[in-house]
Amino acid sequence: RRGTTRRRSGGEAAMWVFGYGSLIWRPGFEYLRSEVCFAKGYKRVWHQGSTDHRGVPGRPGRTVTLAEVEGARVWGRCFEISEDAVPDVYPYLLEREKQYDLEA
Repeated sequence: RRGTTRRRSGGEAAMWVFGYGSLIWRPGFEYLRSEVCFAKGYKRVWHQGSTDHRGVPGRPGRTVTLAEVEGARVWGRCFEISEDAVPDVYPYLLEREKQYDLEA
């Protein structure tokens, strides 16, 4: 779940969000379009413990995260976020994905 920005031909800044877990089917934000995509050099693993979404203190539930693995490829879905929506979407992702790095 990493977001980056880029300049579009019209000069608008758009944020792209890569989802490889629950964001694939339940993003929770409005987006302009989405595409099936993959990230090279990463593998989906269930190594992250969480008491926010599942589990309890002392017994965290497992959530999916990414591990760097040479030659690996993880499939997911990328979402294009309009410039106008970024001020709402980014804070939402900061709260929802607080255990993860959001920028790459």
